[in-house]
Amino acid sequence: MDGSVNGYPLARTQDHYARALEEILRVPGVSTASMAEVAPLTGDRSQSTIYVEGYKAKEDENMNREHEPG
Repeated sequence: MDGSVNGYPLARTQDHYARALEEILRVPGVSTASMAEVAPLTGDRSQSTIYVEGYKAKEDENMNREHEPG
């Protein structure tokens, strides 16, 4: 869920996730819980750009790292 789509600032969205996780952990029998950007076992992938302070990427250098589940 991306709160910015509905105009919510990042801090409010992060607070929502934190409160949701706290509520889930209060459910009887639940001992651990977590959240993920890409759900495991879905076959979906995510991509992030890596920035290194002081490093300038070459013109044809791909600084994106693909994340595959598993």
